[in-house]
Amino acid sequence: MDMDDSIDASAWAWVPPRKTVDWRGNRVTEKEGIALKHLFDDLQNYFGQPDGEPNVTLTISRLHQEDDDETYGDIITNNNNANAASTMWRGNLDFTYMMNHRKRNTSQKLHYMAMDVCLDLNPKKELNFGGHDMSDYCRTWMYAYAPRYTVETFLRYFEAGTGLKASSNGLILDEERKIVHFEPKLLTEAQSEPGFWIADEDDDDQFTRIGTIHEASQDPSNQFLFRCIGIFAVTAEVVSIPSRTHGDNANANANNAEEEARLTFTLVNVRTLGIVNNIAPVVYNPRHCTKCNVSTNPEWWE
Repeated sequence: MDMDDSIDASAWAWVPPRKTVDWRGNRVTEKEGIALKHLFDDLQNYFGQPDGEPNVTLTISRLHQEDDDETYGDIITNNNNANAASTMWRGNLDFTYMMNHRKRNTSQKLHYMAMDVCLDLNPKKELNFGGHDMSDYCRTWMYAYAPRYTVETFLRYFEAGTGLKASSNGLILDEERKIVHFEPKLLTEAQSEPGFWIADEDDDDQFTRIGTIHEASQDPSNQFLFRCIGIFAVTAEVVSIPSRTHGDNANANANNAEEEARLTFTLVNVRTLGIVNNIAPVVYNPRHCTKCNVSTNPEWWE
């Protein structure tokens, strides 16, 4: 029998290729291109926007252990296993944006979210080493500041979408000014370093890229606090006992009050909205220099 005769032709159908478009030199699907333009270029659906909360939902597609993860030595006391060592699980957040494109409602999942923040391009000093400038500041990490309500809104979306309790670890609250300080990471690969875009003088809706964040921070004319729309990728780290089950359906399996997720923000793009003069920047970085345990930061998010 001929091999082709054994194939039921009725079980096969021609599937047209997905239409792709160009977005900043990359070929992406048409729907992904619409969403990327919606978020990165049109600055829509960001946390902290003045006209209501963003029309976005978020999930963790998969919690997993990476090859270099180790079992934590701390012992967690719980009703199921009084001597179980805690284990770290990680997962990237996915954001599904609901949009109106050409008078039609559509949705698309991206790995990015946007937030109204202030980013600090002022040089930082080593606290314990004679006051020298920190060489890795604005290269691998930087300070960011956001209104308390904006951060709380994001944490509320996170808890609603994942079923996990959001920890405020790494999110430092200034109760007097109702501002949250945090330290986003920066991409360090040459092809993906976060770009720094400033509004054109003649048109606030148009932006010009002046280089990477690190390049911009080296120019004294840019060493200020800037109000920005920051685009972030977000990772959740969850400490749980080994008997818990985490898989593809992490949202259903990780719904336990004892499991708290610490969030790590990685800045991938910046659109500046102007210089800010009413926030006092951090001059030294004691937490990095003295290696303070961030777990000593009191929880303020309930």
